[in-house]
Amino acid sequence: MLKQVGSRHNSEVVWLFLINLEHHDRYYLSITHQILNKFNHSKISNMKNVVVTSEGKNYSTIDLGDFNNLMDYSFLHPKLKTEVKGKVFIGETLKSTGTEISFNILPPNTDIPFLHQHKTHEEIYIILKGTGQFQVDGNIFNIKEGSIIRVAPDGKRSCRNNSDNPMIYMCIQAQQNSIGDYVVSDGFRTRGEIPWDKK
Repeated sequence: MLKQVGSRHNSEVVWLFLINLEHHDRYYLSITHQILNKFNHSKISNMKNVVVTSEGKNYSTIDLGDFNNLMDYSFLHPKLKTEVKGKVFIGETLKSTGTEISFNILPPNTDIPFLHQHKTHEEIYIILKGTGQFQVDGNIFNIKEGSIIRVAPDGKRSCRNNSDNPMIYMCIQAQQNSIGDYVVSDGFRTRGEIPWDKK
């Protein structure tokens, strides 16, 4: 099931994309379990946890560090109960109430060999580094650093990295039709001092 675009193969990271689905059918669950069972899970132990660096009543902040080191992170897949390396969700840690955000690495010459949809969430993919291709409903287009793609819940999506370098991207999930206004119309000025340290 793990399709290689080129001749290179990174067995420690490619498999994680098989389980990045909102909806699993029994077939993909079975295939994914078979693949995961072939790997030495001791290699993905002692993974780094996302740590809140500062927070208050109305904010929270974290530091993921260098995005090139995203493989230091993992998360426990809620359905497979398996640790997934190289993918980190931050919405819950940030206490976000309107969005889920993940950061991901797609290894060189690798594609995601299935399509997925969502029930109610639209997704925005932001390519932070590298190049590749994306497809939605059979429409294929090139992506690169700076590319931003919005996909509605019903869109059947997948992507691939057909280059010789890693592709790093973030994905933002939000409830479809939940935003009331665009741009700055929701914001307003407020009174108060801005206490920057004066040196």
